[in-house]
Amino acid sequence: MRLTNYYASDLPCLPSRTALFTGRFGIHTGVVNHGDLNADIRPTGQTRGFSGTETFRTLPAILQDAGHYTALISSFPTRHSAWHVLDEFQDWQDTDRRGFERVDDVSTYAEAWLEDHATEEDWSLASFVPMISFS
Repeated sequence: MRLTNYYASDLPCLPSRTALFTGRFGIHTGVVNHGDLNADIRPTGQTRGFSGTETFRTLPAILQDAGHYTALISSFPTRHSAWHVLDEFQDWQDTDRRGFERVDDVSTYAEAWLEDHATEEDWSLASFVPMISFS
């Protein structure tokens, strides 16, 4: 498949993926870069404490509330220390390629996961291939 008309809500990829899962632009979540404090969801409010903020409901959390089993296949969280991307995924498989996986690397994991869960109902599987070339 060739994509010829595509848009990203935020750039680079960490803010874009955070936007995908939270439904909010980086200007609202605080995630506007790959590193430093600009790569973490900003703590908000007087009761922010010292642990996860749970400021924004994520797509996997909403799917889980609707009774779906949520799974992710990606090395993305380890590559960028973007642990907030894993919020509410019940199953996560790291491809161990640190962002240098290709489609065939990810598809091997995805096919095995799909075979293991083929008879189950109400699941959601997300997978990412970070390295994409455009011509």
